[in-house]
Amino acid sequence: MKYLYMGTAIGSSNYALPTSRLMHYLRARKSKHLSIENKQPLRTLKKAKKRGRIGAIFCLVHRLCEEWFRQSVSWILQMQGYVLLYDRHFIFECAPDDVADGEPRRLSDRIHFWMLSHVYPRPEPIFFLDAPPEVLFERKPEATLEYLEVRRRTYLKLGRQMPNFFRIDATRTPKQVLADIQNRIDRIQGDALKWNKIDKVEGVKGG
Repeated sequence: MKYLYMGTAIGSSNYALPTSRLMHYLRARKSKHLSIENKQPLRTLKKAKKRGRIGAIFCLVHRLCEEWFRQSVSWILQMQGYVLLYDRHFIFECAPDDVADGEPRRLSDRIHFWMLSHVYPRPEPIFFLDAPPEVLFERKPEATLEYLEVRRRTYLKLGRQMPNFFRIDATRTPKQVLADIQNRIDRIQGDALKWNKIDKVEGVKGG
């Protein structure tokens, strides 16, 4: 089994393009004067100036390159016989918020999410460790309660469109959460074996 971070935080990535590492390093140097107390999640910060058309195209291309690089790493590891555990996934990380912030979404962002939704491979199964914003904030106070609630609703709304999406109650103990996930995996594997047997029997009858 292998772990692969599939989120947008380059600092947390175990695999990333060298250009992404460089951009992350330069941004960190630029913002090092900010105190930890004043830092907010990247998605909640307002940009000081809008990107130009060329800048937007460059960012879109670079994001796609980073995402397909990590998907290529995933394919290579799977071909080597590993089961991949994704931490987060781009289709959820980049999903537009359910509540608009008063600003129209950029065309590049719309194109980006369309490609993630229609072209980029989706993992299966997907386990969403769900908990109320208050619980999440108590465990890791990095964002506002409003931000956490908006993202939670966005993930659940997107998950309802995916048949392999499973909501896991993460307010329980780690042992209980792990047991719940294991039971669901066992059922998924059992269903897969069942349908494989049916296909084989039908294939013999057809032959």
